[in-house]
Amino acid sequence: MTVMEIIQTSSTLMLDAVTELYSAILRRPALATTIALNLFGLLLHRYLNSPWRKLPPGPTGYPLLGSAPKLLDASWLYNECPKLGEIVYLNAAGQPMFILNSQKAAAELLDRRAAVYSGRPRLIVGHELMCGGLFFAFEPHNDRWRRQRRVVHEGFNKSAASRFHSAEVEDVIRLATSLIQNPSAFRSLYHTYACSVVLSVTYDRPLRGGPGDEVLRTRIDDFVHLDQAALQVGAHYVELIPWMVYLPSWMAKWKRDALKQYEETTSFFFGLMDDVETRMKEGTARPCLTTTLVQEGERFQVSRLEAAWSAGVMYSAGSDTTSNVLDWWTLAMVAFPDAQKKAQAELEAVVGRGPAVDDVDCENEWATTVVEKMIIYSSIYSSRPTQSLEDSDIRSPVMQNKRTLCTYDAGETAFLNWIA
Repeated sequence: MTVMEIIQTSSTLMLDAVTELYSAILRRPALATTIALNLFGLLLHRYLNSPWRKLPPGPTGYPLLGSAPKLLDASWLYNECPKLGEIVYLNAAGQPMFILNSQKAAAELLDRRAAVYSGRPRLIVGHELMCGGLFFAFEPHNDRWRRQRRVVHEGFNKSAASRFHSAEVEDVIRLATSLIQNPSAFRSLYHTYACSVVLSVTYDRPLRGGPGDEVLRTRIDDFVHLDQAALQVGAHYVELIPWMVYLPSWMAKWKRDALKQYEETTSFFFGLMDDVETRMKEGTARPCLTTTLVQEGERFQVSRLEAAWSAGVMYSAGSDTTSNVLDWWTLAMVAFPDAQKKAQAELEAVVGRGPAVDDVDCENEWATTVVEKMIIYSSIYSSRPTQSLEDSDIRSPVMQNKRTLCTYDAGETAFLNWIA
């Protein structure tokens, strides 16, 4: 007997058994009624307790696409989305998402429940392809993320940070001199200062106006801007339709470009690391993150590729954020001159008119002002999605209807609506 004959015989026997059972039930009306009522009760129970009935309000979607077009519509995010509530639910091409429209909602989920909402969704182009999955700020909490985080902490912890004071003082003096000469260009000077500080503590390569400085800064800034653009919501359809990542490179230009960018950036980061290693052998390299990565990489089981990207990521993550804090600091000091006078008076009382970094030990107005700006304005004007790591419920303070219980399933993505 062939395989097809065996399958056909088995199917016939199963169909006959089901038909006979169905006929037996119909011959007993009481049994049929009992089964029907139990099935109805089960379906009603599942319907009433379904988590899909406990979702926040959201826009009406389209077949297949869901509410994906809404994510790409900045006017909808700005004008209509906040009217739906502090938390808005939408389904983008089969992917459930939440948009947080208020500080209260963001604090509830991303701060107080950070242990649940600290996961990272897949960022296919901006992380997996352009960075080879090595940009650990966007990496899920796996073993590689832990290795990179530990070795970076070793290079930037509180005790290690004191090694950078001399380099930081040099950059501060250059910034102050430039501001005196050209105060109207403060924003560009802040950015140059931030880039120089981060390059100094990462690669011992401060920007001193040399012929290669602008090329170095431009090369890294170009990567940062390309990656930021790729990480924006709606930048690539593959983020909404993940199976597109399996398309061959010759069919997908975005994939070719991302893979090429990864190869070029990896080669560039290796070059910066090689330069530090050469200067370490010559005895001319000052302490920096890369020296720690070279010396401690084996102890922390970090590969050379992971070490090179760990250093590159720190510049990418630190330059824009630092200059952004300084921009907002200047605006705050101009808007609140009384706070500026108090902070300046405290600085002069502690360190005088010519401060050294080691002497700064202010605990009142000065420290409060610095911390305030770091908390509020420490990030660039964009948001990165987070993902719930487990099922959770949120009741009232966040929701306008205090009797509403919202259910979030593990794997669902939350976006912070910056423009709301």
